[in-house]
Amino acid sequence: MKLPSVKTLALCFEDPKQARAILKMQHKELAQHPAGKARINECYHAPKWYDVRLHVLDSIDNGMFGVESIESTNGEYADYLNSGDTYTPTIIYWRDSYRVQSLGDFIETMQRQYVHFN
Repeated sequence: MKLPSVKTLALCFEDPKQARAILKMQHKELAQHPAGKARINECYHAPKWYDVRLHVLDSIDNGMFGVESIESTNGEYADYLNSGDTYTPTIIYWRDSYRVQSLGDFIETMQRQYVHFN
């Protein structure tokens, strides 16, 4: 899987090298991280690994406000870190890849591709 570069991650993280390291972590490492362990323990069913990874990413930056998701009209989900502003860059997990983009720009881009969100 292609991951955002450290330079790109600097648009939304105070420590982009740490964010990049988290994106490269194996499942075992994510499960041992305090935020990853907390996420796994609070779920009745095992969460998806991208969800655990997003929670770990959220834990390293005070400028983020949790993990959220939006659903497209065809039932696909985009999971992202809430940056507090629709047009502030954040990390978005969509269709098995991570991208750095503002949520507003992401939705507008998807609309041009005929993907609409509820």
